[in-house]
Amino acid sequence: MTAKVLGVFSLGLPSTQQCGINLIRDKQMITPIPKIKGVKLKIPIDKDVTPVNQHARRAPIALLDRVEEKLDELLKADIIEHVNGHSAWVSPIVVICKDNGEIRLCVDMRQANKAVKRENHLMPTFEDFLPQLRHAKVFTHLDVKNAFHQIELDPACRHITAFITHGGMFCYKRLMFGLSYAPEMFQKVMEQMLSQCTNTINYIDDIVVLLRQKNARI
Repeated sequence: MTAKVLGVFSLGLPSTQQCGINLIRDKQMITPIPKIKGVKLKIPIDKDVTPVNQHARRAPIALLDRVEEKLDELLKADIIEHVNGHSAWVSPIVVICKDNGEIRLCVDMRQANKAVKRENHLMPTFEDFLPQLRHAKVFTHLDVKNAFHQIELDPACRHITAFITHGGMFCYKRLMFGLSYAPEMFQKVMEQMLSQCTNTINYIDDIVVLLRQKNARI
């Protein structure tokens, strides 16, 4: 019943459904992406690395309207914010066209990543998961939606993510893809969150819940 109320479960043939599940019909319905409570990351930046202020890469004229729409979506979702004034670090964007006709805005962080101090956190491998998988009988896979964007960045370090477009300059308020610091840090946060949840393992935003055989031990 709860799943039906939330709109994530529906009964009946597709032709009998009055509305789609999780379908956003109006762009005005875009709301801020939730944040993981109690977590605000500060990117460690090497101040000995000279900041690089790069020029904008012009997107194809045919895609300019869609780039503006995507920027507007990111603003409404509270993922990015406007940068007013000077920024020592500025990176360009790359517009990627998906197979479904939509676009993805990617920030070229290669120069900025040179100043980012990587997190010293060991990323797990499949061999690390084997002891827990050995006695598992049933598996459930969960994928965290908008995973990185659920972690807020400390305002003091957001300048390292600044990027320039034909519509102005922006920076990220949330953890972003392309940042060398991101995978290890997100893995660490998820491991801490799931530490009290028995029979769960995760690799970045992929979580596996295990049902073990009776009397099985790790």
